[in-house]
Amino acid sequence: MNNVADIILTGETTGRYLGESVSSADFNKDGFSDVLVGEPGYNSNTGRAHIFFGGAIMNNIPDVTMTGESNNSYFGMVSSSADDVNGDSYPDVIVSAMNYGGETGRAYIYYGGSSMNNAVDLTLNGENGHFGSWTAAGDMNGDGYSDVIIGAYRYGSDDRGKVYLYHGGNPMNNSPDLIFLGKESGSLLGNTLAGVGDLNKDGYSDIILPEATKGRAYVHFGGALMDTVADIINYQDTPGRIMLLFRQEVI
Repeated sequence: MNNVADIILTGETTGRYLGESVSSADFNKDGFSDVLVGEPGYNSNTGRAHIFFGGAIMNNIPDVTMTGESNNSYFGMVSSSADDVNGDSYPDVIVSAMNYGGETGRAYIYYGGSSMNNAVDLTLNGENGHFGSWTAAGDMNGDGYSDVIIGAYRYGSDDRGKVYLYHGGNPMNNSPDLIFLGKESGSLLGNTLAGVGDLNKDGYSDIILPEATKGRAYVHFGGALMDTVADIINYQDTPGRIMLLFRQEVI
């Protein structure tokens, strides 16, 4: 391996921000990882996202292109693999348009497959606050279907933020199963978030929800009866000091 690029993926014109989001998974299960690339500045910020299928001789021509619905929705600003939400063994794709509907936000799920296409399989609608500001996935309830987590970091008039968890299934629906609300004004919960695997080795995927502006991060252990109460709260009450609180709320 060397520092010379083997393939270069390039936007058609300046201002389209190709590469604002990048993810990878074998969406068509041919044994080669594929690349998902967002291009939120396309066509007056309508946005789009591309999948480039991997292969022994991979090229820079997109194999699947998904396009946003309206100008200034910034479809593709956030895009990632959703793992397998419908249990067909193919990794799926989630792409958000965090400015859709005047900053309300919307997210779209596309099922992977041997003949994957750009038709939306499930649309998740936000309330307000840039729904789709961040996405993550993992099997939080251990039912064999990947679950989807979506942030809306500017939710509420005071920007406390909100995070939604949708359980996968066949069929999956667009009603959130759990909702996490920021603890106080300016928390911006959902600005970043992560599915972090199984932290406590109980067989369920767990999630971390940071409130970076407040110096806090909440760890929620997955489970068949998962709830919205944090199991661990990391917070910095003085510079350089981190505290761990188990099953307690910060007031």
